[in-house]
Amino acid sequence: MRTKESPQHMGKKGPKPIYETKILPKMAIIKQMAMDGASNADIIDSLKISSVAFYEALKQYPTFKERLSYYKQHADAKVQLSLYKRATGYNYEETEIEESHGDQGIQFKTRKVKKHVSPHVGAAQYWLQVRKGGNWKLKQQMEQEIRIQIDDQDAKLK
Repeated sequence: MRTKESPQHMGKKGPKPIYETKILPKMAIIKQMAMDGASNADIIDSLKISSVAFYEALKQYPTFKERLSYYKQHADAKVQLSLYKRATGYNYEETEIEESHGDQGIQFKTRKVKKHVSPHVGAAQYWLQVRKGGNWKLKQQMEQEIRIQIDDQDAKLK
């Protein structure tokens, strides 16, 4: 009886690659972890393999590398959208439950309420520092640049 082998393993004797035994069978778990924002270290711990074996699998199996990158991009996009919404403000709808006491006992009514979250200055500042770095540097960075310029001028005067 012949066993099904990957193209990389065909004709080779010995144990199957870790990719086939530890990674491929857990691809659904890897996908979910990556989409939830897990790091490679988290995934490696979950798979109970060495980091060397994991990164070797990424090199040897380009499809695996592409899939992992795609799943991580999904998580990054969710965070980016959340940061953008927080920086610019957004509207949402909330369901409120009202309790009333009457002749028929306790009654509950639900109603939809539109709410607004104001823009958050910190989120906007962070977004601009990342996206428009040159004009939106942190105060510390600007102070360091000023100190360097002063030190350079002092050195020239001596």
